[in-house]
Amino acid sequence: MSVAKRNWKTSKGEPRTKWVVRYYDADGKYRTETFERERDAKAREAQIKVDLKKGIHRPDSTSLTVREAAEMWLQRARAESLEPAAISSYERHCRLHILPATAPKGDPNGWSGNLGDVKLSQLTTPLCETFRLVVLESNPHDRTGKIRTDKTVSRRMARHILSSFKGVVNEAQRRGLISHNPAQPVRINSRKRERVPIRIGEQIPDRKEVRAILTGSIDVWHTLYLTDAFTGMRSSELRGLVWQHVDLNDRAIEVRQRADTEGLIGLCKSEAAYRTIQIGDDLVEELRRWKLICPRSDLNLVFPDDDGNVLPRSKIYDELCAVQRRIGMKRPTGKAKYNVHSLRHFYASIMIDEERHRSGYKSFLGTRRSL
Repeated sequence: MSVAKRNWKTSKGEPRTKWVVRYYDADGKYRTETFERERDAKAREAQIKVDLKKGIHRPDSTSLTVREAAEMWLQRARAESLEPAAISSYERHCRLHILPATAPKGDPNGWSGNLGDVKLSQLTTPLCETFRLVVLESNPHDRTGKIRTDKTVSRRMARHILSSFKGVVNEAQRRGLISHNPAQPVRINSRKRERVPIRIGEQIPDRKEVRAILTGSIDVWHTLYLTDAFTGMRSSELRGLVWQHVDLNDRAIEVRQRADTEGLIGLCKSEAAYRTIQIGDDLVEELRRWKLICPRSDLNLVFPDDDGNVLPRSKIYDELCAVQRRIGMKRPTGKAKYNVHSLRHFYASIMIDEERHRSGYKSFLGTRRSL
């Protein structure tokens, strides 16, 4: 195995220089790899020696591309039956941010063309670090694939994209397509100074605002938002809640299943999500009233659509936004002030408040007038 300098002239007489790594692979076949810089060639030579010793070397000519590795990673996600929303997010990261990524011109640790066409054997930690900077500085795409130029990718989204890229390379490593994961040391750390403190009345509705939302809601929405605010259940848990899990006599709701983004009933998000929630008299009374007029179907859902099927998640959010617009609860941008998750946080905030004052459970669950 050796690294040699190769000099030649073009047809126009212009001098050219390349660095060539020459070696024999595990099968005794003669191989060569060419590099622009001597340090890259020597680094590749060192890596080849290690990989040959471990028996995991794969020449550039037979190495798969990042694009092919990404498809393998997505295949694993589908085979593992991950949440449709998670798979959709991974696909979006690959399609919009990872595969079409291009390195800045003149970057010594960059790559030519799109990252998706780069071979796995050519990935290095410095190259992955360049990708990290590209993601932080790039313009985001919306779901239709159009580029938005109003702002850059948020730091939080950049962390998700880098995590997906690491997953792609890690999948290739598991399959023996690459000796190690060069992206593993690359990080996008969160900045504590950018973490805005959560305040009631800003990110979480206060009691007056929750009362206004409930007053402005009718039919299923009134009962659903009341249940959300007084139980802290996730929207997926509310959409998958069935009457068999609601005990109005013992004033309790058992969380034992959820509905995913596709409307399929399945397991809860985590082990801790399985729980029993005690509810107050006012919510019990509201659920008794709603049970008499609730649309029925074989699913026996507490909060179904008009046909008794699983309520779309987007419809819950859209209706909550519409209620806030009607009552003038907006942000300076004109958007609705809160989302469904804000009501879940409201429940946590009043639980903390009640624990602080040690005034008992009924003071905020017993009656809506106590809001």
